[in-house]
Amino acid sequence: MLAMLALAGCDNEMSNSVPAPPPPPVIAARAPMADKAGTEEIVVTGARRGEAEQGRYLAITQSYSLSLPASAVEAVQNRHLETCAKLGCLVLDSSLDHSYANRITARTSLRIPPQQVAALVADLTAAPVRVTAHSTATEDMTTTVLDTDKRLESKIALRDRLTALMHGPTHMAVTDLVAAERELANAQGEIESLTAQRDYLRRQTEMVRVDIDYSGEAAVAGNTDLTPISNAFKGFGRTMVHAAATLIATIAGLLPWLPLILLAGWVLRHPLRRLLRRQD
Repeated sequence: MLAMLALAGCDNEMSNSVPAPPPPPVIAARAPMADKAGTEEIVVTGARRGEAEQGRYLAITQSYSLSLPASAVEAVQNRHLETCAKLGCLVLDSSLDHSYANRITARTSLRIPPQQVAALVADLTAAPVRVTAHSTATEDMTTTVLDTDKRLESKIALRDRLTALMHGPTHMAVTDLVAAERELANAQGEIESLTAQRDYLRRQTEMVRVDIDYSGEAAVAGNTDLTPISNAFKGFGRTMVHAAATLIATIAGLLPWLPLILLAGWVLRHPLRRLLRRQD
């Protein structure tokens, strides 16, 4: 038990004194890209290549709002996803929404290596796309990354000391051995959790996140929206099927009442005839 207390004390001491390992540089590409539709120059921001800031971990997020014809939204989004796969990026989310009247919207979120951002932006701004908005956000995650690295190193050192103690030449009592195994299991669980957290933080800082919003424009002639006409032609067959289904449903609803309708007509035929003769 004295040995366990000594190890715990060493663990706390290491948590406060172990120096953090030197972090790798954070590099993001910077490349000017002109919008093909005539918008202002788009700049892929981040740390310039060859001028990385040592000791800083930056999470960079770029956002693009794209406007294009509604009929081209799905094809353009698929083209961007294919480009993304070729450039080695990671797709976080992708969706396509037809629920808006006369409009189609879509969204894609991905992470991409900074050296491939310029190539992706070149495809994002290609025709028939018009970039309506672009922004870049940078979050400094240096403190979080270094703290995670320090805690992970401390837990690894504790695990190694516990393993050496359990397999050392010194004989341990059963209760001490059980306590050491429990501490070893706890340390291993924390190591796995911290490793996953560290890997997630590294992905955030070593890759650039790109959020893309697609807005499909309705087809217009002058100031008139022609989408309803286009939709009507496209849905002609569907409209005929719905009309036939409505007629069949109406007939099916009247069939149970047909005998009563015929009986009422037979009973009321003589009074109706007399009423018509009086009017004549």
